[in-house]
Amino acid sequence: MTRRLFDRAGVEVRLGPELAQGGEGTVHELAAYPGFVAKLYHVAPDADKAKKLAAMVAGRTMSLCAHAAWPVELLAAERGGPALGLVLPRIVGYHDLHLLYGPRSRLATFPLAGWPQLVRAAANLARAFAVVHEHGHVLGDVNDKVALVSDQALVKLIDCDGFQIRHGQGV
Repeated sequence: MTRRLFDRAGVEVRLGPELAQGGEGTVHELAAYPGFVAKLYHVAPDADKAKKLAAMVAGRTMSLCAHAAWPVELLAAERGGPALGLVLPRIVGYHDLHLLYGPRSRLATFPLAGWPQLVRAAANLARAFAVVHEHGHVLGDVNDKVALVSDQALVKLIDCDGFQIRHGQGV
């Protein structure tokens, strides 16, 4: 796909091939930005969601980006237009968290993982939650798809656009 989109500065961003599809949207490669992906919503965000996405981009910190696939830019169909999607860090070398805690799936995906790696992953997951909470945000929908984990038990939170966000005086 070579659909043209624009960031907030009006710079053109070209989508690459689709990598994944979910309930809310599709994730595409960004050929010019190999460390990032674009998430495009199936349905354009309403005004409240667009405001939330803008607040997330404006409120990103190094700490949030270190622990989560935090949005770094908005994408629109035309320069200065309403947000249709996000630019997110591309997470490579991580697997669904539930593959680590299930004994059978752990053996297949993390064959060298033992008790110490499970404890380390749990501590890193708690640390990621703590960073989000320190910023005044809340993970409202906690399930087995909320995070990815690496072979080194590093954890990244995903689907951050579903979090409850505090920005300025509002939530």
